[in-house]
Amino acid sequence: PQIMDEWLRTLLKILYKYRRLMRFDKLITKMILEEWSIRKIRNILLDSQKSEFVGITIPEAMSVLETEDLLARLKTLKIQSHYMVINMI
Repeated sequence: PQIMDEWLRTLLKILYKYRRLMRFDKLITKMILEEWSIRKIRNILLDSQKSEFVGITIPEAMSVLETEDLLARLKTLKIQSHYMVINMI
């Protein structure tokens, strides 16, 4: 959500800058609404009372490495993750 938020802000700035050349009113309005939605999602993901990530993986080397990377990224984003489901055991 954070990257999407940054992309939308950048694109909105560009569209706003050139708004007189072309009619972007509907597009800008839709993008602002999307930005609000993304912020809501991010806030929910960061609220440990409302959500927690539960990972699902399989017991294979590549999958375990990818899962470790994902969990490390979630930790830097401060998204709660205390449980892991391992399929095919």
